[in-house]
Amino acid sequence: MKKSRIFKILVLSVMMVFMFTACSSEPAESKDDVQTSSENTNMESTDSVESTNENKTESADVTTEKTLVAAVKWLGADVDPANGWNGWTLMRGNSGECLATLNEQMEIVPQLADKWEVLDDLTWKFHIRQGVKFSNGKDMTPEAVKKSLERTIAKDERAKNSSKMESITVDGEYIIFKTSEPYGSLINNLTEPLFIIVDTDVDDETMAMTPVTTAPYQIVEYEPKVQAKLVANEYYWDGKPALDSYTLKMIKDPETRMLALQSGEVQIAQGLSGTALETLEKSGDFQIDKMGSLRVNYLGFNHNNKLLSDIHLRRAFSYAINREAIAKILKSVPVGAMFPPSAGYGYDQLDLEHYDFEQAKAELEAGGYVDNDGDGIVEKDGEKVSFTLPVVSKSAALAEIMQAQLKEVGIEMNIEIVENSYAQLVEGNHGFDLFLTNYVTATTGDSKRFLEQNYTTEGTDNFGHYSNLEFDKIVDKLIAEFDPAKRIELSIKAQQIANDDIANVYIVSPIANVVADKSVKNITVFPMDYYFMTKDMTVE
Repeated sequence: MKKSRIFKILVLSVMMVFMFTACSSEPAESKDDVQTSSENTNMESTDSVESTNENKTESADVTTEKTLVAAVKWLGADVDPANGWNGWTLMRGNSGECLATLNEQMEIVPQLADKWEVLDDLTWKFHIRQGVKFSNGKDMTPEAVKKSLERTIAKDERAKNSSKMESITVDGEYIIFKTSEPYGSLINNLTEPLFIIVDTDVDDETMAMTPVTTAPYQIVEYEPKVQAKLVANEYYWDGKPALDSYTLKMIKDPETRMLALQSGEVQIAQGLSGTALETLEKSGDFQIDKMGSLRVNYLGFNHNNKLLSDIHLRRAFSYAINREAIAKILKSVPVGAMFPPSAGYGYDQLDLEHYDFEQAKAELEAGGYVDNDGDGIVEKDGEKVSFTLPVVSKSAALAEIMQAQLKEVGIEMNIEIVENSYAQLVEGNHGFDLFLTNYVTATTGDSKRFLEQNYTTEGTDNFGHYSNLEFDKIVDKLIAEFDPAKRIELSIKAQQIANDDIANVYIVSPIANVVADKSVKNITVFPMDYYFMTKDMTVE
């Protein structure tokens, strides 16, 4: 009873912390973490909300222009799509297009290619849409598409790995892709902003700051990590964009984005925190569109740690975490598997990780963990079950809730505030016990990348050294499988193996959201947060 009262007090305290700090429904620190690490490492703080009116119309003779200011959490050092994750800025601003794209249901739909087919296990054939021009008036030809893709693959290692391209050839209005191995994920991966089609004939400075694309809007002025100014593309192939121009403004902190909306500094913003959404909903002054996102907060184990290699202890961790309680505080969705329900990978067909206090205690007992000295923390073979979790400050509140829940069953988790928890992982600091991340799980609507990178034995982002050879074999089959239904079936099998092993502890999935004042019309919200501005969004 006493422990219950203590936990309730802590929850109330954390709720107060969330009201006044920036614990965002946006990704936490580690790969905006992991999937977008460059976003986090390059972001700069926005310390205050400017109270200027410079973006409002100043006289009657300009009132006919349709324009607005939109707030996003991150703008990169440049906007060359072949440079790391910087294409995400172009895509959020609707200033870049790929051969195919994803709609709000995460379905693949044609874009700069209007149809495609698989000729054999190594060969894809894409028909390039005719009549498309770049924003400088030049025709987008199959040759121009080929040059753009070859440039990206040559410049970026991630592009090389995620395309597995052996050759690209032009055949009239078609482009023929030859891959180095059977690769069912190719079409999904080509929707990623990394593969935005650009006019490669421009100079390097133009490519970095004002790349020429085919999209509805074009960047005409770019101030890294501050703002981008965009205008409608007069040559756009799919109808006139609804706005004449707009400004994309970086406001890193979600609570500050809320204040910018309230002050009128911006008219629309993406990715507010759960507490900010609650505040704005109560005001009744804003329209709020939201849906489940593809991001998952999860607690990762170092499987090379002697104690954490024990399945009984990992099960105790998982059973001890009350996901529903955490989700209620963070205004998010509780999850018990690596892909959230919104990803469409059989969430309701899985045996999910879940909270069970008594089962957590039973797993500790089965593993031989006993509190011998009566201090509330169990021991095994004379070793106290105590671990350290490094987190950045904005994730401390979530860590503190888990810390209290784990202590209830006898597991001690100390919290260490660090500047960049992700850097510790990628720099090879294998002495860590635990890590906490917020990861985009199905970046391109496909499960393969996350399963392979984060969970296979040789995965590049498998920082916890999880290894299961059966899991690896299933992912190998997935890579070579082209049939969508079979890919989902394999993904479900892989997830269940990881859940049975308690590879990690899955906690919550943030809510994807877009908030705007009532002048903004035709808003669309997507599960994947590199989609934001659309051609038909307008103001009245």
